[in-house]
Amino acid sequence: MNLQPTAPRTPKSAAINGIIKEKQNRPDLETLKRLYEKLHADPELSGREERTAHVVKTHLEALGFRVRARIGGHGVVGVLDNQRGPRGRTVLLKAELDALPIQEKTNLSYASTKRIKDPVDKKKKPVMHASGHDMHITMVLAAAALLQKAKKKWRGCLIVLFQPDSQGRGAKSMMESGLYDKFQFPNPNIVLCQHINNKSAGKLQLLRGNDLGERLSFLITIPGKGGHSTTPEGCINPILIASSLVLELQTMIQTLYNPNNPALVTCVRINAGHATNEIPDKAELTVEVRAFSGDMMKLLVEAIDLVVGKEFKNAGVLKKKKTIQRLDQFVSPLINDPDALHKIGVQFEDYFGREQIQPMNLEMAMGKLGDDLAVLAREGIPHAYWTLRSTSPGVWDTYERDGRLHELPDTHTAEFAPAEEPTLSVGMEALAVAALTYLKTEGEF
Repeated sequence: MNLQPTAPRTPKSAAINGIIKEKQNRPDLETLKRLYEKLHADPELSGREERTAHVVKTHLEALGFRVRARIGGHGVVGVLDNQRGPRGRTVLLKAELDALPIQEKTNLSYASTKRIKDPVDKKKKPVMHASGHDMHITMVLAAAALLQKAKKKWRGCLIVLFQPDSQGRGAKSMMESGLYDKFQFPNPNIVLCQHINNKSAGKLQLLRGNDLGERLSFLITIPGKGGHSTTPEGCINPILIASSLVLELQTMIQTLYNPNNPALVTCVRINAGHATNEIPDKAELTVEVRAFSGDMMKLLVEAIDLVVGKEFKNAGVLKKKKTIQRLDQFVSPLINDPDALHKIGVQFEDYFGREQIQPMNLEMAMGKLGDDLAVLAREGIPHAYWTLRSTSPGVWDTYERDGRLHELPDTHTAEFAPAEEPTLSVGMEALAVAALTYLKTEGEF
């Protein structure tokens, strides 16, 4: 990200830097690390985040926040109203509560060994915080603690929101539960979110424009005619249809490829059969679709419907109304507010140094991230999203020296293990800098 010319340090910048660096304002990081390790060792699947939510609620209450829980599921919101005079701005910081059904292979002393029954298919599955949501929770709680300690140095209102079910309808469910109406939380003036990635720790990445693509997931149910594996002539094998669909969908996205309007179609799961000598009656194919524009997303959804219809016709099976079911959705592409991103970026450069602020590449924006942050921002409310690098510099240097950076464990993988430091400190400071960019600081009272 190039913010040249960088503005000279202003009273606002000096106030922000002073608040964050003042020793008496900084929370105890060792306590926060233990909290992070506790969260990491005890993950919960989307929609099942009861214990995680309780930990967050208890921590916020101890900090003196007004707290409400069970919003849109297990969502938790804490409010620190620090107006003290003419009303200042309200800032919302967001984190996520849920983990993924992945068997952890990090060998950490606090690695998850949990197995939880999936509420959808009722099967017990391993669970891991492979997305880094445990670090997101800890960083937001750390920033909340810092700002609470420094509340005499700023004015306004701080909201910290912990969203359930980030794989599906979490943000939408919180809004439908009356987030700003029924629970009487103030409408924020800015909504902010930070996500870790697997790059070398300590640096922040920003991207202007269409930062994160719209994401849809579909379950395609493929009917067949089952039977014994030795008599395939009397069967319709749904696994063969699923395999053909995978190839056709990948061909489709190549045909529709547009470098000026990129998109992805990824087949992520095939589920069929139980016995080793049985052709099953049906197969299920899960497909994820990402696009940066509503027009491209609409085109892809229509194309998937046509491809499925063609493959079913060729196989002699009937395409029914519920053949293609939508599983989840991030309602619209996340588009950072350019003014907000510029203001925050200038403060980031002043606090961390220009060399620590980098652009987020398109691959990161499209292929590895997705977020429904915009759902929490009512129409007209700006929002800003950035990423934070979290791989230990020593680990990064080793992979880079050996020419193996492509093998570095990424988010959503069993080996992903963010370095506790400097990730936690930098994440806490970045959230606090961004919040204080909008809250009134000394000299502005």
